[in-house]
Amino acid sequence: MVVVMKNLIFSFTLTVLLSPVVTTQAMEEGDKTLSGIVSYYLPDSSFYKAAAGLDLKYAWWREDGKAYAFSVGYTQWGLKGQSEIRSNAGGATGIGLGGDVNMIPIGLSAIWRNQTDYNRNLDVSLELGAKYAIADSGAQATVVTSVPGGGAAVSQSGIDVEDSAYLFVAIDLAMLFSDYSDFVLGVGYNYDILSGDVRAAGGKIEENALTGFFFNLGYSHRF
Repeated sequence: MVVVMKNLIFSFTLTVLLSPVVTTQAMEEGDKTLSGIVSYYLPDSSFYKAAAGLDLKYAWWREDGKAYAFSVGYTQWGLKGQSEIRSNAGGATGIGLGGDVNMIPIGLSAIWRNQTDYNRNLDVSLELGAKYAIADSGAQATVVTSVPGGGAAVSQSGIDVEDSAYLFVAIDLAMLFSDYSDFVLGVGYNYDILSGDVRAAGGKIEENALTGFFFNLGYSHRF
């Protein structure tokens, strides 16, 4: 996935640098855009390794380059192999993780967009917003507990993940190739405001923390 994202980003950048200048229309009052965005997440988490997702975003534009947007998506979060090792009276307990956690992020945001002086077919936008992520866990935990005498007890447990909410900021570069369509490349950052619990084996093992950087690649159409 990382290699694919790097190749896509390189191809997009090369296309922007070599593309001819086109004359595009500024956003007008009442314009609307529908965007499909592929994202790759690098969370600052001891529970999640990385994630990839797809979002659909619908935006209502004003003449001054500002928009209000609603988005909904689907994201799959991969887990790190081991959550923790906990000491106890009888020895230690290790928790191995497997599977994925699926989330449906629903968001509201505000966008400010300006055409660059460098090239008239490039626009830069700043987006600020909040998302609520509905979690659906298909992950499993393998719990290994050492017992007196040198043995170990092994058990399987489902992992329950509660919903989370977070703020985000993103900076996007749009390459306009017609009056009504553009490709988008961006980078952003999530910041948790509500982290749900992650539970397995009868107790809390982590938090559903989604703070971290993400990268966007998408297509937007105005109508």
